[in-house]
Amino acid sequence: MQIFKIYFFMFFIFLFSLTSVAGQEAKSDQKNNIKEIKVAWDIIPKYPYLFYVSKEKQGGYAYDIIQQIFSNQKIKVKNERYQWYDCFPKLKNQDIDLIPNASWQKERSEYALYSKPLYTTTQVLFYSKIKYPKPPKINNLQDMKKYKFLGLKGHNYNFYNNELNIKEKARSKRHQILSLNARVYDFAIAQKEVILFLEKINVLDLSKIGWIPDPVKKTKNFHALVNKSHPHANELIKIINEGINELEKNGQLKDIWKKNSEMH
Repeated sequence: MQIFKIYFFMFFIFLFSLTSVAGQEAKSDQKNNIKEIKVAWDIIPKYPYLFYVSKEKQGGYAYDIIQQIFSNQKIKVKNERYQWYDCFPKLKNQDIDLIPNASWQKERSEYALYSKPLYTTTQVLFYSKIKYPKPPKINNLQDMKKYKFLGLKGHNYNFYNNELNIKEKARSKRHQILSLNARVYDFAIAQKEVILFLEKINVLDLSKIGWIPDPVKKTKNFHALVNKSHPHANELIKIINEGINELEKNGQLKDIWKKNSEMH
């Protein structure tokens, strides 16, 4: 009877070890079932979050985060460039797997999953000091209705509920600011960090440009988007979210920011 108990115990341990090994192999297989992803980037630079060194090479805070996260998972990233307004139809049609640098929009949330924010920017209203020697006083959406705004083509301004006079005609962020000199528009809606960085690298002269806070949208989060119908949608979002947490925990996130924000 004692021998039987010993054999039974040994058999139980054997079964447990088999189950454990099988479970580890399954997890390993699950972790590596994504071999490559296609990532769509805006063809227009967004310093310091995205920029282009050459036709083959790009960089930036958001770019480096995505590359690092998927490199850690041994997943190859194929980076592709498109006009911003073309990226979303491609995501819907699953021609690409991922769009970073995207803000929240209700229409997009109907077909896409959002990662946690890659970064947050400060949204402000830029104006010409020649047209407005003193900063205009704007405290709410109602005040904003008195003015004309210039936005970027294909970008998201839905948080104003279509109540403002916004022309989405600017071809780039530089074009937005330069257009203020003509005094046709009262304000250019843009992220302060991006425009100030363009001044830092001598792409813009802001000596005659001022800015005031946006009373409606003070800050703006930017995420990575994955189509809900993608076969690995939840897994990709999980990889990104956990990857951001890990980069923050080990200090790499600060290093990536320092590298890109102090590069010039």
